Amino acid sequence: MMSPSGGNVPPRPMDLDQAFANASNLPTIEERVGVMSIDSMKRQWHLLKVIDGSRLFLVHFSRQSFILGTMGIREDGKRCIDIDSQIRLSENPEDDNAAEVVWRRGNPAMQSLEACIAEYLQDPLI
Repeated sequence: MMSPSGGNVPPRPMDLDQAFANASNLPTIEERVGVMSIDSMKRQWHLLKVIDGSRLFLVHFSRQSFILGTMGIREDGKRCIDIDSQIRLSENPEDDNAAEVVWRRGNPAMQSLEACIAEYLQDPLI
């Protein structure tokens, strides 16, 4: 994307509030480890993609960690995601363990996250 002055301007990350507003029939999620509130997401993460209307793909502000999670509503009414999987990339490109799995609930979620990361690394949005 080009600015009026001709320089490159990165696209703005997607809006979390809008993603939740567009979602319907969100499940109630019990507060526990692996559940993150929308406030925490806004402080630390950029929303890159909404998948199937209810799953979020996020990148940490550091661009070294990625999350895939399912949108929901906590029992106290706060919007949140139930984290399905998280991967942290190594800051050293020569590192043999370039990606560390931080959190994983199941293989399908991990495969989806890996596909989203590959897509992001080919054409970073932010």
